[in-house]
Amino acid sequence: MLRHALAALPLLASRPGPGPGFDLVKVADGVYAGIRTEPSRNVVNGNATIIITDRDVVVVDANGTPAAARETIAAIRRLTRKPVRYLITTHWHDDHTLGNQAYAEAWPEVQIVAHPATLAAMTTTAISNREQYLKSLPGVIQYLEGQLAAGKDLQDEPLTPEVRASISADVALAKRYLEESPGFRVTLPTALVEHELTLHRGRRTIVVRHVGRGNTAGDLIVWLPEDRILVTGDLVVYPTPYVFDSYVGEWIQGLDSLKALGARVLIPGHGPVLHDYRYVDLVQRALKEVQAEVGPLAARGIALDSVRKVVTLDSLREEFVGTNRVSRFPWGYSFLGPAIRRAYEESVVGR
Repeated sequence: MLRHALAALPLLASRPGPGPGFDLVKVADGVYAGIRTEPSRNVVNGNATIIITDRDVVVVDANGTPAAARETIAAIRRLTRKPVRYLITTHWHDDHTLGNQAYAEAWPEVQIVAHPATLAAMTTTAISNREQYLKSLPGVIQYLEGQLAAGKDLQDEPLTPEVRASISADVALAKRYLEESPGFRVTLPTALVEHELTLHRGRRTIVVRHVGRGNTAGDLIVWLPEDRILVTGDLVVYPTPYVFDSYVGEWIQGLDSLKALGARVLIPGHGPVLHDYRYVDLVQRALKEVQAEVGPLAARGIALDSVRKVVTLDSLREEFVGTNRVSRFPWGYSFLGPAIRRAYEESVVGR
């Protein structure tokens, strides 16, 4: 039960206390990445990207609560007086969409762009998931606070200062999410992109593209060809991928499409700005290895529970996590466990 509840938490977001929980990183003239700085690993907020064009502003992803989005909006207004004309939603998860309402309030003419599958999920799956999260959060907070009081991490090992800071941030973010939740007003996309949309905004070209199902059914990437900047959404998440109800086989192919662009800068859905494809290669290799190990076992009719005991990816875990104890628990619940399940389901029933 606890593992199930915690597995939901990466789709929640907020910030602890006053002040913005992000660094504004300039990656090119007029292009800024709002990189989240909270040390949490189990309750997180999505990155945002700000693209200032000759006439207006294009934003990619709206953060996970209206308050977090308003912090990004304040940063935009410090950078420029131009209005936000387009808000591109890379996928349906709450930590990238619940801030939509703040943009619609600030700029009523804003167009919220998303894939049709994202719109469908925001009106179905996201609603039921959010209800479940809100019910489970008080118990999760109580458990996390109990672990802190006992000096134990999420695997019942003694806390280090880094792990204590991370779990403390989880608690603060979860509490803030609950506080803000009565004011959530889901704000849906107003423009849909099934395959590709190219925005010509003065001297800047912005390509919005669906590269197939991956992290979700409706993942969109944003590509700035002149600057060779790629905004990946949660197709790339550092330091541990979020799999959950993803599409392992198609995700592998989608990462090939990302690599073919030859970006010099990648802005992931979570984590720092990347300047090469080494981490993308690692994610792709992990997905391939899960698929390669699980497929034959599923084909032999071995039960999923038994497959979980056999497929451990220990060597890859070391490459992702190493000695970083903060990331040990997320590796299991956000990547390995759900990746095995999804690879099994794809092998057995092809979905």
